Amino acid sequence: MASSYFAMPALRLERCCITPPALSMTERRAYSIGCDGIDCLGSGLLALASQVLIGLAVHYGLGEHLESLDQRQISLALTYIWQAQPLQLLANTTGKCAIAALLVTLHGPRFAKAKTIFIWALVGFQTAFVAIGIVLIYTQCSPVAKLWRDSLPGTCDGRGRNQTFAYAQGGVASFVDLALAIYPIILFWDLRVKLFKKLVLSVLFAFGIVGSVCAIIRTVNVSGLSHTHDVTHAVAELVIWNTTEMYLVLLAGSLPGLRPLFNKRIRMSSNRTSSYDYAPRQNHQENHNMILKLSSIPTGRSKAYASTGNNNQGGSTENILATMGHGGILKTTEVNVNSGRNSVQAQTSRQPEDESQSTDCSGIEIARADRQRTLVAEKAHEQQDVDTIPRDLGSVRVHFYDQSTGKPTGAPVAIPVADATVKNLELLLNTLQGNDATERVPYRFSFGADGRIVDIVHDIYRALLKPGLKTTEDTISLQYTPQAIFRVRAVSRCSASIPGHGEAILTASFSPSSSSRLVTGSGDNTARIFDTETGTPLHTLKGHSSWVLVASWSPDDSTIATGSMDNTVRLWDPKTGQPLGQQPLKGHTKWVNSLAWEPYHLRQSPTSSRLASSSKDATVRVWDTVSKRTDLVLSGHKSSVSCVRWGGTGTIYTASHDKTIKLWDSTQGTLISTLAAHAHWVNHLALSTDLVLRTAYHDHTTAVPSTDAEKTAKARQRYEAAATVNGRVSERLVTASDDFTIYLWDPSSTLKPVARLLGHQKQVNHVSFSPDGLLIASASFDNAVKLWSARDGAFIATLRGHVGPVYMACFSPDARLLVSCSKDTTLKVWDVR
Repeated sequence: MASSYFAMPALRLERCCITPPALSMTERRAYSIGCDGIDCLGSGLLALASQVLIGLAVHYGLGEHLESLDQRQISLALTYIWQAQPLQLLANTTGKCAIAALLVTLHGPRFAKAKTIFIWALVGFQTAFVAIGIVLIYTQCSPVAKLWRDSLPGTCDGRGRNQTFAYAQGGVASFVDLALAIYPIILFWDLRVKLFKKLVLSVLFAFGIVGSVCAIIRTVNVSGLSHTHDVTHAVAELVIWNTTEMYLVLLAGSLPGLRPLFNKRIRMSSNRTSSYDYAPRQNHQENHNMILKLSSIPTGRSKAYASTGNNNQGGSTENILATMGHGGILKTTEVNVNSGRNSVQAQTSRQPEDESQSTDCSGIEIARADRQRTLVAEKAHEQQDVDTIPRDLGSVRVHFYDQSTGKPTGAPVAIPVADATVKNLELLLNTLQGNDATERVPYRFSFGADGRIVDIVHDIYRALLKPGLKTTEDTISLQYTPQAIFRVRAVSRCSASIPGHGEAILTASFSPSSSSRLVTGSGDNTARIFDTETGTPLHTLKGHSSWVLVASWSPDDSTIATGSMDNTVRLWDPKTGQPLGQQPLKGHTKWVNSLAWEPYHLRQSPTSSRLASSSKDATVRVWDTVSKRTDLVLSGHKSSVSCVRWGGTGTIYTASHDKTIKLWDSTQGTLISTLAAHAHWVNHLALSTDLVLRTAYHDHTTAVPSTDAEKTAKARQRYEAAATVNGRVSERLVTASDDFTIYLWDPSSTLKPVARLLGHQKQVNHVSFSPDGLLIASASFDNAVKLWSARDGAFIATLRGHVGPVYMACFSPDARLLVSCSKDTTLKVWDVR
């Protein structure tokens, strides 16, 4: 990826107390500035400067998706955000110095030396980490400008070191935040002030705990920056956390220090000045006497009241941040019976709530610890349920119908209810079809009535009879769909790690003929072909001058097409790795987002082929790959075209950031219709026939027809078998959007969506149909993968396990397995059966 896709040390700004910019003349004479005030002012100025730089970065595209920015905007946005980092790190350090100085000042000379050393050691330890972090930021790349301009010659060998150090720095920052937030709460609770003010001050300084949580979250998110190519959008999440923390802690840290400005009635003098030491000096002797009297009272549960020269009727010192004559702060050992009783009552009233919370937490821990045991018990319970079918229900008549054609198979057959399981139904259907033991085909059964479709998962009793949908007196019409007669081997280990690319891999695609060859596109401006069986690189496809964003094999396995950020499309021979033609396919004015080949069975001749490419320039171009010229230009979208698909009926489908999906005639290049329902960018679209269109006449048998006519016929037969539902060829479409929704469409029958799929809590990035056309999988930034019924869009299940945004989800060719990839750097394989 670009040089920005490595760890950025957490952007931080800690709690600080800002000196008021303007005071009256009387207040100015009494308000003397100490070390904490100077540190606070410096922290505020550094924070302001960093905020200006962040604002400039946002102006040039920080927070936007990378594909919506040009190279100049990307460079400027990254330049300003990298310049803002040292300022925010320094603001963090000076803010903590101000807090440490304030705590030491509030304790005065009676403060234990060990505690003073501990507080300054905490701040000093973080300061050292910040200094090292700033050095590592600007030494990870040579030259330094390569941080924000990846096109410059040079190296960035320090990225891994910088990311590792960012984890350590985030941990230290989180610990110091927590310590500087909890200690003031303990300190304020012993002050001689009203309970309400104790609570207010404790809550204000407790915002440091929020800062600690923000540091932890940012540290976790740092790892994702080294695995994403959408850096301008990913960094924005860190900036948002930082900005939220910054304003919260500035507010929390400033209010205690500014409070004396609004409470001028009570002022106390001090020989040691501080940012908050502006009290009149005439009360110095009285306050000093009070300190001496209080110090003679033993700590604990003493009921004695300290008398003072000022006869404070309230029994409390209101201005708790104004220091005493010796730099100390008033503590109280008095016990007010009424207040104490009220306090006890308040605590007693809260005990049930606290106990319930403790019980809930214990329940959560127990649930997590026993999750695996629960799953095993559920499976055992399901197995036991098989034997719970009543044995005295007699028989039920079943009539089988082919779901694709709607034609019946054989006559109705009476089956004992106790034996009407899916396995027995498969055996019976294969017998009616005349298949012997070696030709048996696995089937999926469903029942449809009144617009409702019910899948027969285990047996007819639990699916239809027990819910009351049917009785043993009825003839049940079951629709059957053949499943894959082959099985994909489950992924259990990493068989090979194949090096080659110098930057992050942005796209990958297997050959349609077999999984032994793989093409990948990378941020190093090249594409590579690998032999996955031997784990060796075969060819390096050089020619692009910028990132290779998309790579696609032609359905006949004879050509590879690549699209790049250099605005061009290139064609390659996969056998030799050489380019087809001297020049790339030029025409787009911005980078290429997606590629789609013309289906094999729609070709005018076996030697001709066409390719569609969608671009950020809001157009789709259809290329003649033989003459290397533009055949059609489809212009109608108002923003970037994020995805293009070429359907088996000759329709080209395009999804765009203008919130629409358009259907085009691939022969004339005219607009057929526009599908409008989404409220935000349409990120991706998928067809129910994607697999058979991509693989054409290739199947699991690896048998290739000998003639071109046979190849075309087999490709058409596979397509029609996949697209035919109830005797009608129906190519369904599913779209995913940034509006958190998914829409299921059947454009051949209506321009309105068949279903709106709701459930994701963040942007939906990718959708795909299962090869058998029965399921839809969606991947979202809410860390979840969801399964939906492709018939009516009904929700089926949520697959949770990822701890970061999920980028893609794809089915295996046998539709039994689903793999998902995430920002958390993991792939997860799910058994969807």
